[in-house]
Amino acid sequence: MTKNSTTMLINKLNKASSVYSYLDKSGNDMAMQNMSEYLNDKLSEKGLTKREVFWKGNVDDIYGYQIFQGKKRPSFDVVVRLAFGLGLSFDETKVLLKSARLCALSPRIKRDAVIIYGLQHGVSLDAVNEQLYDLGEMLLGDKD
Repeated sequence: MTKNSTTMLINKLNKASSVYSYLDKSGNDMAMQNMSEYLNDKLSEKGLTKREVFWKGNVDDIYGYQIFQGKKRPSFDVVVRLAFGLGLSFDETKVLLKSARLCALSPRIKRDAVIIYGLQHGVSLDAVNEQLYDLGEMLLGDKD
């Protein structure tokens, strides 16, 4: 069964007699892993250890473990750094950001374009931060 578009879901929600009836009828469209589950699935899939991910993503170990356990809700930059640490693709990073209930990366924003390029081309976090620095953009990690 294919999922409905967001527009279709909004229309269904507007026409529903109650939020409960909408939720009952839209179960398949609502299903999404939470961030902790997604991170742990990707960790297993990539065959990495959490410590490797934290090191590659420049994330504090204690904080990182709390994120993987679902005890902490990280900032946008930390989620993106975890994506680099896991070696996620741009598409996988979009899912991770969505599972964390954070905004998507946009190629219309200079900083985001550098990040997207790095994700799509397997560029390291350090190299992306160098490019951000060269362009006068905020580094990944400057605000947390």
